[in-house]
Amino acid sequence: MKALQLTAWKHDPEMREVAGPEPRPGQVVVRIGGARACQAQEPAGRVASRRGVGAA
Repeated sequence: MKALQLTAWKHDPEMREVAGPEPRPGQVVVRIGGARACQAQEPAGRVASRRGVGAA
């Protein structure tokens, strides 16, 4: 499965292929059809720079 991983401090996350989870007895695995990172979780400067705000 694909996972967005933080591999180093202050570096952009990387999309990687990782092994899928193996449920234990009494557990289930839920397949997520889609997800995205919320911009509210990012520092304000990164969001602004992606939108061209405050770019020199």
